[in-house]
Amino acid sequence: TALKSVTLPAGLQTLGVAAFSGCDALTRIELPASLQTIGTNALDAGGLTEIKVQAENTHFEAEGGVLYNKGQTALLRYPPKKPGTTFAVPASVTTIGAYAFSECAALKSVTIPKKVETIGSNAFSECLALKSITIPKKVGTIGDNAFRACTGLKDVTVLWNTPLTIPPGVFSGI
Repeated sequence: TALKSVTLPAGLQTLGVAAFSGCDALTRIELPASLQTIGTNALDAGGLTEIKVQAENTHFEAEGGVLYNKGQTALLRYPPKKPGTTFAVPASVTTIGAYAFSECAALKSVTIPKKVETIGSNAFSECLALKSITIPKKVGTIGDNAFRACTGLKDVTVLWNTPLTIPPGVFSGI
């Protein structure tokens, strides 16, 4: 819990599942060019304000401190303590990954673009200030506990055009 900085070595290819889970004093991380795989919840450092990726990385990129896959079709991690209360997901994104916005307690509004098809498990879990969300027409999959413990969430609009299965627990704790 006291880890404040970390230098990931050149040549590192994989960050394991929950690698930085509970590292709440860690505010910034830079991912090396060699990184190819990031395990589920690997960047669950509650104090993160910024994620950077070395420009030569062929699998990941960061913009504005937010982590995406290369090409920005998947939003992988929004830093939990990133300043600001609103965020517009880029129009290129089709997938919001598992735990992507998890524990982003200050976020009041997230705009999800029309192209999004998948919202991963726990994607918005514990976004305590989130007040409303509109789920676009193309979303066909919402993972388990996607909005778990979003205690401020009062308005959910689903504009589905395709069959949508909402598993149990998606909106638990609301």
